[in-house]
Amino acid sequence: MKKRVLSIMALSAVLFSFTSCMSLGAMLNTDTSNMEDYQNAVGTPENSVVFYGIMHGDKKHAFSQMDPAFPPDYQESKKMFFISKPVPLGSTYVLESSSGQYQGAVVGNTKIIYVWDSSYTLQSAANPLVVNVPKKPGLYWIGYFWGYPGSDGKLERIEKWEKYEASPLKSALKLYKGTAWEKAILERMEELKGGKKNEK
Repeated sequence: MKKRVLSIMALSAVLFSFTSCMSLGAMLNTDTSNMEDYQNAVGTPENSVVFYGIMHGDKKHAFSQMDPAFPPDYQESKKMFFISKPVPLGSTYVLESSSGQYQGAVVGNTKIIYVWDSSYTLQSAANPLVVNVPKKPGLYWIGYFWGYPGSDGKLERIEKWEKYEASPLKSALKLYKGTAWEKAILERMEELKGGKKNEK
């Protein structure tokens, strides 16, 4: 029972921290070191997919395209919001590595620090995240994930959490500003204001 209470308190602290991060501005949680790659990326909302999610921790998260029917591809982010460059319809991206750190939760007299640095393969039974890219073009929200040593270092989906989907979209809007994706992102943000869920 005590262990369960500690887990609930720790999760509450994580969620509080996450909510606080949202209020600091979306770009603080977005890797902007390669903005030119987004601006010059090949692919439009009519013929490809941009997938995006929230990966708890701000060190590095990387995906690789693993379906042999499609060209190899590797994409990474060094921040909490993962926003892909356009990818082929029906391709398969696997979380290849995830590293991050969360600290600051205090339970009793103990300061909790979660640190993880994990790598994954298709053969790994612990592989927490395979993105089956939809065959329908456009934007694809993959959800919110987090990880910590107590869960074997793997990222676990908490839930789709559409209520937080708008935050990475604000970042995507800046990364893709002036491109064919700008209109699609703005339309999705308007849909979220109206309470529409992602149907892919």
